[in-house]
Amino acid sequence: MLAFPVDSHPAMRLIELTGELSPQLSELGIETPFALLVARPEAQVLFHPLNNIEHALAREIENISTMGNLLGAAIELDSENADDSAAMGHIVKLVRAGAITKLAEPQGQTE
Repeated sequence: MLAFPVDSHPAMRLIELTGELSPQLSELGIETPFALLVARPEAQVLFHPLNNIEHALAREIENISTMGNLLGAAIELDSENADDSAAMGHIVKLVRAGAITKLAEPQGQTE
């Protein structure tokens, strides 16, 4: 699982917020998130509130090649939390949001 090749979903966009959410997005929660992840893994556009750690991790996905490296980055970003399972929670949230996809193999290569 740690060697699983990862990439950011091509339809993922990150939006840093500078104010409160619009009332039209009230279903995302009452707190003001650090950022929004906009994903379109299928036909529906989805909005996901992110904290500062999840936002930083989502920005790094395209620079990280494996799930193990992504987990290492999550642990490093959340270094103040002694529980490494919290780092995995950030990754699970990004997977569920549709931000992470399997890294495509270069053309002409097969397993």
